[in-house]
Amino acid sequence: MKIQTTHRKAEVVGHRGSAKAPENTMTAFRQGVKDGADRIEFDIRRTADGHYVVMHDRELDRTTNGTGNVDEVSLEYLRTLDAGDGNPPPTFEEVLDWAGSENVLLDIEVKSGKAGEIAGILSEKKPRDVWVKSFDKELIREFEWENPETTTGILLHPRKVIRRSIAGGVLGSALGVALGLSGMGNPGVLGAAFGLSGLFTGLVGGLEIQRSEAMSHPADMALPHHRFVTKSLMFEAAEVAGKSVVPWTVNSLKRGKKLINRGVAGLITDHPEIFKV
Repeated sequence: MKIQTTHRKAEVVGHRGSAKAPENTMTAFRQGVKDGADRIEFDIRRTADGHYVVMHDRELDRTTNGTGNVDEVSLEYLRTLDAGDGNPPPTFEEVLDWAGSENVLLDIEVKSGKAGEIAGILSEKKPRDVWVKSFDKELIREFEWENPETTTGILLHPRKVIRRSIAGGVLGSALGVALGLSGMGNPGVLGAAFGLSGLFTGLVGGLEIQRSEAMSHPADMALPHHRFVTKSLMFEAAEVAGKSVVPWTVNSLKRGKKLINRGVAGLITDHPEIFKV
């Protein structure tokens, strides 16, 4: 298994640097290091002219004073913008250079781009230790082929779990009401009972889909939302499939300690200072 951990039981990963500064800026990254993060997390997107810039959203308006979409503008335009700390959004290469000079470990989330290009940049810059992750499972699968030595991860979105649970609840409620109207009991009571049962069944089914996705993918890490770190996912991921589990985004010390005791390899947090030792 390629993933490495620090002196702590789990690595503390500064989400987009630190919530104390504008996200995904060098100011936030330096703040995250100052606040005790073992690793700095950031997002990259590909520009219209084939460069990689540090940006979470596709749209520019939330985090910069610009307009348009990252994939529709040039790097030259992006370099004229203010990302919130008085500077333009950093490029991928700039962050890698900074991390190399400061001996900082990185967690890279790929929002858009090409696996081969990203692998090429990492090969050129040769950072000490990086994680590369994405919600795009095919991109990570391709990256594994391009760069098998780098630790990779797939992000698991709670949306699938929530949608399946809600769908189960709606179907269960409809069934209960229908049975009630057919003379089998009170429609309201049966609707509520079947609805709750459907919610639970849908939740279990959604979690099973997440577990299956994590187990069948060649990535080294599974990165679920912290509320969906289940006992089965932990056991299957860590013990059976040889994967590490790194939940996001954990902003409670109490919750973080509980997850660390369960055996997670890392915690992604907006507030690395609360885990500082």
